[in-house]
Amino acid sequence: GWMLGSVYRRGRRPPENPQISIIHKCQDYLVVNKPYDVRIDGDHDHTVEKMIKSLYPEIEKPRLIHQLDYATSGIMCWGLNKKATAAASKLFSDRKVSKTYLALVKGRMPENQIYTFTWPIADDPNDEFKMAIGTTENPGKEAKTTAQIVSYAKFSGEDVTKVALQLHTGRRHQLRVHLKQAGYPIIGDATYTDDEQTFRMMLHSWKLTLPLPTGTLSFITPDPFTELVEDEIMFVSTKSNEMSEHSENQLTSTTLKTSETQNKNIRTENELTNTNDVVDDEKNNSKRQKYEK
Repeated sequence: GWMLGSVYRRGRRPPENPQISIIHKCQDYLVVNKPYDVRIDGDHDHTVEKMIKSLYPEIEKPRLIHQLDYATSGIMCWGLNKKATAAASKLFSDRKVSKTYLALVKGRMPENQIYTFTWPIADDPNDEFKMAIGTTENPGKEAKTTAQIVSYAKFSGEDVTKVALQLHTGRRHQLRVHLKQAGYPIIGDATYTDDEQTFRMMLHSWKLTLPLPTGTLSFITPDPFTELVEDEIMFVSTKSNEMSEHSENQLTSTTLKTSETQNKNIRTENELTNTNDVVDDEKNNSKRQKYEK
């Protein structure tokens, strides 16, 4: 932890001068590449909202469409008017948005398969900032993540795996909790592991596709992790849209599940209810503001 005035903060000291880059701007949307360890909005020195306003003073109020965790970098889409914001928000709540993340995780995940994680995600009863895997007493909400191995590499001398992750639901901290439960925690995740020495959490919002009524918007950002690792052995290119989102057909599908009692909480994708994930995000905003890390 570190001191800020007289307030003791958990986690890492945020970057002194974070930089934001613009991926796309039109009359309806502004899509940015969010720096890691920067809050989205609120009364803080650096926020994504303040960075947008400093670059585009004419934008009075950029409108939030979806959330990214404080420690996560990558693609984030903002609305520039009510109508466009509502259209994009509906895609998120109807689960029609394709969201692909890159992460560096601890250890080596076997590479010849697609992983499907379906553990439910619940509030952690012992820590109001954290989430946990659902149990019979604390069932939480259904969640689904698929993971594909991108590469093997070394980071700080240790074996790591780079994975491409697709979010099929939008639970708070879903990727971090699912990967930890699978036994491959995200490098630098100071909330769910004791790794506070790595300079950032290695989770990046890499690709985003919005099938809007006015036409599909699709974005991809540079892979920020290639330059941080050594001895990288690539299985899937991250340079462009070469990653197939339907390569499950060629690969054996491994579903990692919890014990039988918890399997009652796990449903197939077809049975997943259309819970409004945007509302889910908003509900957790108060948690987020309190203990960002």
